Amino acid sequence: MVVPTGPVPLRRRTGLKAERTQLLFALVGLGLGLVLPRITGGPQASGAQVNDMLLGLGFGVLGVTAVIFSLLFLVVQWAHTTFTPRLTMFRNAPIVWRTFAFAISLAVFCLAAALTIGTRVRVTIVVPVVAGVLLLVMLALLRVLQLRAFASIQLAPVLHSVTERGRATLQSLYAPGGARVTTGPSGDRPLPPLRATVTWPRSLSVLQQVDMERLLELTRQADAVVVLN
Repeated sequence: MVVPTGPVPLRRRTGLKAERTQLLFALVGLGLGLVLPRITGGPQASGAQVNDMLLGLGFGVLGVTAVIFSLLFLVVQWAHTTFTPRLTMFRNAPIVWRTFAFAISLAVFCLAAALTIGTRVRVTIVVPVVAGVLLLVMLALLRVLQLRAFASIQLAPVLHSVTERGRATLQSLYAPGGARVTTGPSGDRPLPPLRATVTWPRSLSVLQQVDMERLLELTRQADAVVVLN
């Protein structure tokens, strides 16, 4: 059995990274919405018009984002019986939750800026300019997201993605010249006798990922050899 001792690319994936990104983007949008309207220098614009624009843009981004994400997931899920890995790859793609986080940030910025402006007669032109730039970035992210969703329901891009991920995993786990510990008939030490066999007691399932770092740590602590079949 060959056990890699170098870095292992497979890690447990949780929603913490996405949640932290969304929280960070929301805090950035809130900070910009509270700070930018307080700028007094430079060109000024009508506070009432800017306020109406921000309110419309903020609520509009939330509605449009909800509709687009619903359609994307429904389309991908509708066709997932043809290519099983596609739905998981699209759902876990960073562009999905990054776009959602940016949409939340833009909505929070618009609403916070509108509340900060309040009944002011004049407001700095920086606020509508920043809102327009953020809207353009949002449109660019949505376009990339739609193209990714379109590719996720086609056979060739899915097979290419699966192949590339599998090749990268194999190269990382079994890299030539990497540090390895070899045991077995061709190694320095023979395998110890079999003491226990652990089987999956539940119904048929799909193994998506193995936490290799934790498995290696547990096997070192127990001074044991684990064979995965």
